[in-house]
Amino acid sequence: LDERFARDSDSPISLLLVDIDNFKRINDSLGHQTGDKLLISLARRLRNSLSSGGSLARFASNEFAVLLDDADLETGQQVASQLLT
Repeated sequence: LDERFARDSDSPISLLLVDIDNFKRINDSLGHQTGDKLLISLARRLRNSLSSGGSLARFASNEFAVLLDDADLETGQQVASQLLT
């Protein structure tokens, strides 16, 4: 992220943060192995949904960051909606 923000460019970028609701409850009730499988599944789904202009990174224990190059607010909102379906 630092490298992208440091670039001298006028092109817009969008940053999306995607997390899993009630993830702690999932880990507590179904176990960490199930939680890990859920994270892997979500990461694959996100990665497969992104175009070549998108980057995916784990941001926190249950959160992912999606960086979209050349994506204004409207484009970022469209991608966010697509990721949620």
